[in-house]
Amino acid sequence: MGLDNISDIDAAYIAGVLDSDGCIQISRRNCHRNSNIQYNLEVSFSNTSTALISYLREQCLLAGYTYTNKVIQQDNRPHRRRICYTYRVSGLMAHNLIRRTIPFLTAKRDQARLAIRFGDTKGFQQGNRSLKLLYPTLQQMYEDMRNLKLGGT
Repeated sequence: MGLDNISDIDAAYIAGVLDSDGCIQISRRNCHRNSNIQYNLEVSFSNTSTALISYLREQCLLAGYTYTNKVIQQDNRPHRRRICYTYRVSGLMAHNLIRRTIPFLTAKRDQARLAIRFGDTKGFQQGNRSLKLLYPTLQQMYEDMRNLKLGGT
């Protein structure tokens, strides 16, 4: 299947999950090997339903990864704890996922627009040495995304 072949109904459903239980982010980390800064685009979905996480993996057919990240406690009763699962994709896969779902996003549409601009600016080639010239632009996009998130969108 893949992202290009999913129906508009499935893309809209995935967008709804992204709006409610998803995260679009531009991450930044220092690479200690060569003291460069690396920027990356990531999309993640967190939910207590393994069925929903499996659905996302099957519909998107993306080589992301799923992990258990925390236990959510409901009320103050220990027997009401549930495991939360996260499915995450990054780079070109995240960019393509956002491109396919953006027509249906509402709450995270501004973040998605910025993420697409980030991906179009950075590109996703391995070993792109000209990225250093883009650092100021990528840093500004990183900060813009943080500000969007703090604003609640």
